[in-house]
Amino acid sequence: MFVAIFFWLVTIILFAMYLLQLQMKLYMIPWPVVLVIFNTAATVLYVTAFITCSAAVQDHIRLPGDYNKRAAASFFACIVMIAYGASTFFSFQEWKGFGSNAATSQVTD
Repeated sequence: MFVAIFFWLVTIILFAMYLLQLQMKLYMIPWPVVLVIFNTAATVLYVTAFITCSAAVQDHIRLPGDYNKRAAASFFACIVMIAYGASTFFSFQEWKGFGSNAATSQVTD
C-alpha cells in the first residue's frame, strides 16, 4: 500500500510540474536524470509489491473474498509495474538521446 500511494502522489506532483512547466524555472535540476531514477525506483518497488502480492494469493476455496482482493491487487500491480517499466525505458532514451536521427544530428566530419 505504501508503494502505491507514495508513487501515485509523486507522479501527480511531477505531472503537475510538467503541466505548469515548472521544470523550466528549476533549470539547475537535471530533470531527465531525476525521471530515470524515479521511474527505475518505482519499477523496482512495484516488482517487489507484485511478487509479494502474488505470493499472498491463496486457494479460493478456503478464503473466497480474500482471494478476489489479492488477485485483483496482483493484477493491477503488474499493470502499473509494466507502465512504470515502459516509462523507465522512454525516460532513459530521452536522457541518453537515442531519439536523434540524421536530420537532427549535429555531428560533422
